[in-house]
Amino acid sequence: LHAPVPLPLLSLLLWLALSALPLRVQAASPPSSPAPARQESTPSQATPGQAMAEPIRIGVLATRGPALARAQWQPLLRWLTQRVPGHRFVLHPLGLDELAEAVAREHLDFVITNPGQSVSLARQYPLAWLATLKSPAGGDNLAIGAALVVPARAPYRHWRDLEGQAVAAVSENAFGGYLAYRFEAGEQGVRLERFFSTVQFTGFPLDRLIERLAAGEVAAAIVPVCQLERMEREGKVARGAFRVLDDQAPAGFGCQSSTRLYPNWSFAKTERASPALALAVTRALYDLPADSEAAIAADSAGWTVPTSELAIDRLLKALDRHPLQGPWWQAAWHWLRQHQQWGWGALVLVLLLGGHHLLLQYLFNRSQRRLLKARHQLEQKGRQLTQARRLAELGELGANVAHEINQPLSAIANYSRRFTATSPIAWGWGSPSAGRWSRAIAASSVWRT
Repeated sequence: LHAPVPLPLLSLLLWLALSALPLRVQAASPPSSPAPARQESTPSQATPGQAMAEPIRIGVLATRGPALARAQWQPLLRWLTQRVPGHRFVLHPLGLDELAEAVAREHLDFVITNPGQSVSLARQYPLAWLATLKSPAGGDNLAIGAALVVPARAPYRHWRDLEGQAVAAVSENAFGGYLAYRFEAGEQGVRLERFFSTVQFTGFPLDRLIERLAAGEVAAAIVPVCQLERMEREGKVARGAFRVLDDQAPAGFGCQSSTRLYPNWSFAKTERASPALALAVTRALYDLPADSEAAIAADSAGWTVPTSELAIDRLLKALDRHPLQGPWWQAAWHWLRQHQQWGWGALVLVLLLGGHHLLLQYLFNRSQRRLLKARHQLEQKGRQLTQARRLAELGELGANVAHEINQPLSAIANYSRRFTATSPIAWGWGSPSAGRWSRAIAASSVWRT
């Protein structure tokens, strides 16, 4: 027992003892079931903190500017914060293009916009529409349209009286305004861009339209329905200073409209929002009382189930503004892919017609070259004939001249011979030599002549 223990054996025993110690501790310890429970509870405890750290972004179309948009929709966000605890909602007022860009870049969780842009966004991006605003007049959800506003003292009684005049609108892509009125005029066979002298697009906010109309810069303004009434309630324009042409709003609606009415603004979720959060927000929207601050601020009677967008689809297609409408050549290509036999037949027909045209062109060019050659030869023969005619005329003229000269010369020669023959003694030319001299003189005189 008291023998000394070798150092290597002591080290081996010590290592074995230390290795067996954790096994004893683990065997003596109770089952570790609470530890996983604590680990599972950690994410659930961190969820509210994470939700509060990252706010829920709600983008809204600011038709009258960011300040008025916040005043209109901020009460709704306070309602959502109360009914959906543990989440912080933040409002982002944006313009038409800015809102579409934010949805495309997935910067928003929810969207509140008018029906025209709702169709445009829903046909391009994966949005789920949760609710539609109810109109305060009877709770109907048809509340979007256009109103053609003119000064109260203006002589216009019908929209056709404005032919050749300058009008103002917020944008050529604004649904509750220019597009709705353009569709209404198109149904009557009139194109607004040709009917009015100019259409001035002022952009947001909408108040600029009435301000420009009041300044006399335009004869009329195309504004969204209820825009004039809101500005009168806010005291921005005097009551009775302006009027709406061709009012066709239903009874009890509360606003004047120059066009038919379309579904109200809609509330949609993007892919950023979870289904559970979307369900909670939808329930909060449906529970919003019609007399609550949020409903009154939004000029509504609360929210209802999403309405059909078929009428808006038809309007945008009629105006060639639908996002799913491609250029004409895409539709033609799609038709050709479905009817290949007709496409090949049309291609063969076009090739035959093209070949026939080329053949006719070749024959025409060949005939034209032959005709030009024949014409050149004919002109050359004509020049030769003209030259020959001139030579013939010159020869005839020479013969006539010779004939005319030969007659007097012959007469002179005759007279000379006669004279010499009848008077030889008087002239002393009776001898033969005198006769020869007289004939010589006569001949020389004739040639001199």
